[in-house]
Amino acid sequence: MLHYYNWFFDNTANPQPGSEFANGFAEGYDYAVLDDGTVTADIAKYPEEFPGLKGQTAPPLYYTLTFEGARIPTLYAESLVKLAEGAEPETPYEKQEANTRPQENIDAMKVVMDQKDIRMKNYYMGPLTETMQSKNELLNKLLNETYNKIIYGQQPLDAFDTMVENWKKSGGEQITKEVNEWYDSAK
Repeated sequence: MLHYYNWFFDNTANPQPGSEFANGFAEGYDYAVLDDGTVTADIAKYPEEFPGLKGQTAPPLYYTLTFEGARIPTLYAESLVKLAEGAEPETPYEKQEANTRPQENIDAMKVVMDQKDIRMKNYYMGPLTETMQSKNELLNKLLNETYNKIIYGQQPLDAFDTMVENWKKSGGEQITKEVNEWYDSAK
């Protein structure tokens, strides 16, 4: 399995210009070279010699044992941010990402990376606390319902602040206390 996975890293994770995988994994499946020399991942634009692919829903890499071949997370994030900032794709990898990722995905990566320094990580690695055991389902439902209603415009943005207060009152404050006690004891 390691040999298999290493092969994907060596050949597809960051293909070199002119390599067999510079345009993608398999011509006629996840990309096609058009008559003018441009590369497309839009199946509707594929030349006549690939007629059986109409309606295909997943590139061949999705059927490998590693599901998507190999991915280098930092290269993926940095490439999408570069594209979101309007830069032209230069490397084979950047061209593949620009050719296959929806613009929403590219733009979303920039939002994520722009906020990485203000994101609060959850370092809690212990078992469920007593309050988590009894209140987590309710609190997670409160969070998810509020997020969805805000996202879909059913509630205003300040509903988040109301949800935080309700979360605290409904057990969140006690969970925070229990987690902090665990953290202090684990140092």
